[in-house]
Parts: sequence; structure tokens; C-alpha cells
Amino acid sequence: MRIKNHIRSVVSCLAVVCMAAVAGAFPQKEGKPSDGNLPKSGAVLVRVAFPDEVPAPGAIVTIGRQRFTADAKGVVALPGIPASPGVATAVTWRQEGGFLGFFRKNMRYGAFSASLPTAGAPLEMRLKLSPAPDLDAMCRSCHPEKGAGAARIIKCTHSSGVPLKPALADRVARFNRENEELHKAGKPYYPAIVLEQRKIRKGLFGEDRPFLTCESCHSNHVDTGERAYVLMPFAEKSILCRGCHV
Repeated sequence: MRIKNHIRSVVSCLAVVCMAAVAGAFPQKEGKPSDGNLPKSGAVLVRVAFPDEVPAPGAIVTIGRQRFTADAKGVVALPGIPASPGVATAVTWRQEGGFLGFFRKNMRYGAFSASLPTAGAPLEMRLKLSPAPDLDAMCRSCHPEKGAGAARIIKCTHSSGVPLKPALADRVARFNRENEELHKAGKPYYPAIVLEQRKIRKGLFGEDRPFLTCESCHSNHVDTGERAYVLMPFAEKSILCRGCHV
């Protein structure tokens, strides 16, 4: 009996030693520091302009996870942002075309640029807008639907701009509603699935339909902890992914 107990003790000690050795060989990956714990850059100045160099007042500017509105001169001025590599985007609209002031169209413009702030150093960025008829236009410049041509970087696995299937409409609305309630209650939540209204050819004047876009499910290269910069875990919300991946 004593021999058996002694053998058990030796085996237990060896197991502990082996576990410690394995833990040392494969250390646990430390969590990425949150933006609040990162050092800040110096003053940040972002200028947004149309292709004809006209400033873009009211442009919506995102830097990393933060969103701002450009002033009357198309400028966003900040005291500092977290010193972490990311992206900066700008989106706005402008009325163009027409005849004698009539029949003008509201044209969409967008810009996309790397953001590389350094701790304590000032940062100045210039976001030059280009025509972006829909939310997917900027994404397609690097992720073309067909994946062909010299400009191809990463081939998409699905077409961008997918009409929301009627069977998923209620589920998307419920998902957004539940997460808004969690947000108000101060609990962990996922970002809303944003839909874009697009006109399709139907009848005499066409019809507006909700569309899933790249930004409905993917961040603009802000780390989310999921592959492909997806805003929510694949396993938990996989049925929503079927809106595009069928």
C-alpha cells in the first residue's frame, strides 16, 4: 500500500513538472492593451478635401475606433489619439450635375488611409476623397469581387452589396435591438448590423431595398479578435453570415 501511495506521489509530481514545462514552452498570449491604456500621440490634424481640392465640411471621419465630424473647413483637430497603428476613413456627400440648378444628384465620396500615430508626436493627415457610389467602393479598391487584374490584393469570398434576404430581415432587426438594449444597460454588446438603402430597377421609378455591405459585418481593419476583421464571433452569429455566404 505504501509503495502504491509512493508511486502515485511520484507520478503526481512528474505531472506537475511536465505541465509547468509545457506552460513555460508555450506561454499564454498576453491580452492586447485597450486604447485607454496606450500612450497618446501629440496634436492631430486631419484635412478632408474633394478631388478638386475643395474642403469637405461635415465629412464623417473615423480614426481607429473613434468617429468625428469635420468642421466648416473640412478639418478635424484633436489633442491626441492612442498611439496604435490603424486606419482613417472619411465619407461625405455633395450635390453635383444637373441643369440650370435643377436635377442635381447627391454624390457620395470616400477616402481611406493608414494611420500611424507615434507617442507624443504630432500627426497630420490629408484625406483626399474619391467617388464612392456606395459603402463597398473603397473596400473593392483592394478587395475586388472577381479577384482579377494587377491591382488585386485580396480576393473576396463573396460579392459586395448583397440584398438582405427577407428571411433574415427580422433576425437582423432583433439582433440590433437586443444589442442596443445591452449597450444602454452597460453590458457587453456587438455593433449594429448597418444596412444601406439602394435603389433597384423595379417598376417605373425603381424601388429602395436594404443591402448588406462590407461594413455591415467587417471593421475597416480595426482589430476585433476575429479573423477577417469580423465584428462578431462566427460561431455565435453564423446564421447572420449566411446573408452573404450562401
